[in-house]
Amino acid sequence: MKRQPREYWLQAGLPPYPGFENFLSFQLDKLAGRIHTGIYRILGEYGLTPPQYTIMLALKDGIGENQVTLAENLGIDRASMVKFVDGLEKSAYALRQIGSDRRERIVTITAEGKAAVDEISPRLHTCENEAVFMLGKENEAEFREMVLKLVKS
Repeated sequence: MKRQPREYWLQAGLPPYPGFENFLSFQLDKLAGRIHTGIYRILGEYGLTPPQYTIMLALKDGIGENQVTLAENLGIDRASMVKFVDGLEKSAYALRQIGSDRRERIVTITAEGKAAVDEISPRLHTCENEAVFMLGKENEAEFREMVLKLVKS
């Protein structure tokens, strides 16, 4: 069997070498890359990184959270959490206050932060939906369920 030229594979949206299309991990990585490109573009418009947006989502109900507990719950190491919250404070999206113990820091979202979450969330959902649009509504829902099932296992 004659091997197709590199351009054939690239135009078909496949890797330039046959065989890669059979690896689920490769295909999922490409899909994630497509989604991440859109997410980074949208969040960049607000001066945010994905971890910072995750922090804002966790705080969006307006209840302050202990910074250490928040880091543990989100799987962010303490040093990174400090940097992320510093950036959120600088952007006026969050506030950090001293808790009941002077070593404790409570992080809360500001009105500007809540407004940003309200603007960003639908745009991120649109970005994800565009990535799986070709599946159709029914298959998209099933795909999302299957991904959650795989992640939880």
